[in-house]
Amino acid sequence: YELVKERAVLLADEMGGGKTGSGIAGFEYLRELGLAKRALVVCPAKVLSVWKTVLGSGKGGYFKEGHEPHVVVIDENCKDWEAAKSADYVLISLEMTRSTSGKISHVKRSKDLDFDMFLFDEAHNAKNVSGADTE
Repeated sequence: YELVKERAVLLADEMGGGKTGSGIAGFEYLRELGLAKRALVVCPAKVLSVWKTVLGSGKGGYFKEGHEPHVVVIDENCKDWEAAKSADYVLISLEMTRSTSGKISHVKRSKDLDFDMFLFDEAHNAKNVSGADTE
């Protein structure tokens, strides 16, 4: 109910409690209902590899081969905002939200992509509540 009607859910549990899988399942459910198209995942850089794995079909992936979502990662090595426009999931590190590309902040670029769901993994790592990473 909360996910579909209110579009707001807080998942807080111990490590290994299934928060990542629950977030993905919630978004995939909204996609199935036609209520969502694109998710933005913000997480510490050290967790990006976990998200890349679970959004795949290989070992540790949650998807069947041939049914994987289109995932774009925005990090120090790749800032392909054009590809992000057609992605199902855009992963960006928390550290990248604190930087800019040219004169435009990565937070601003993320907002311009019109996301239907926002997943913030390891949110306790965002310690500066008045900084750009909390916009």
